[in-house]
Amino acid sequence: MVDPAVHLLRVSVGDAYRNRGELAAARRVFKRAVDDATPRLPADNLSLLRARVRAADFNLITSLDSVADLGKIIERLRPMGREGAG
Repeated sequence: MVDPAVHLLRVSVGDAYRNRGELAAARRVFKRAVDDATPRLPADNLSLLRARVRAADFNLITSLDSVADLGKIIERLRPMGREGAG
């Protein structure tokens, strides 16, 4: 099982890198957060979905797969209403 605290820390570190303009580091950290959590958390886990959205940031996208993935994420978040938008 993925430790939720570690997952959230990775996402926070990725945000910090992105905010500092260190896009390669942000991409790497978000990818690790998503890769580690995906097989261990339900596909509709809000924390995982948020990490996937951040990993698909247009500044960080390195492939069209990320764009397609973002569409799928949005469809999962939409029924969550306000909680999914946070």
